[in-house]
Amino acid sequence: MKLSKTAVGAMLMVAISSSAFAQSNGKKDQLYGELGYLTANYSELYSNATYTWSSIGAYRVVLGVDLDDSIAIEGMYASGFSNGSLTISGYSTSVTLNSSYGLYAKPKLNLNQNATLFARVGFAQTNGTASIPGLGWSSTGSDSSLSYGLGASFKINETMSINGDYMVYYNSTSTPINGMTFGIGYRF
Repeated sequence: MKLSKTAVGAMLMVAISSSAFAQSNGKKDQLYGELGYLTANYSELYSNATYTWSSIGAYRVVLGVDLDDSIAIEGMYASGFSNGSLTISGYSTSVTLNSSYGLYAKPKLNLNQNATLFARVGFAQTNGTASIPGLGWSSTGSDSSLSYGLGASFKINETMSINGDYMVYYNSTSTPINGMTFGIGYRF
């Protein structure tokens, strides 16, 4: 799947405005990107039972700018490449993450020169498709919500890092979307 024009525009706006802010404060901006593998879960409450589609595979791209040593601004885009499946009452069902994009503030705590803990908080727009192939039924939905998570980053060298995080992409009590991402980061 291609990045949507809105996602690309949002990520560029974050990078440009954050870079300008950092330079106006006399700080050299630190533009970085991350590419990761996301395994997501989607849950739905129906008739007093919770159904969870797990192992929805997706890639995630993050573009960010460090404003200083303790906070960054990021744009995120994710798109699925494998479905989560679940059998309900004898019917095979599947859920696909079509896309998710968001803007985040990223407070950070440097533990030492090589390890950093961080949080993300912002808003994400998420789009997915649920289907029951045996019945010929399919439905696509899209919504935005508060999005947040926690993670860690470990430097490999001055320009590359290994990153891992747990994020809630769609914050709903009846239909949450969350997942773990592991990836690699690069500082430009």
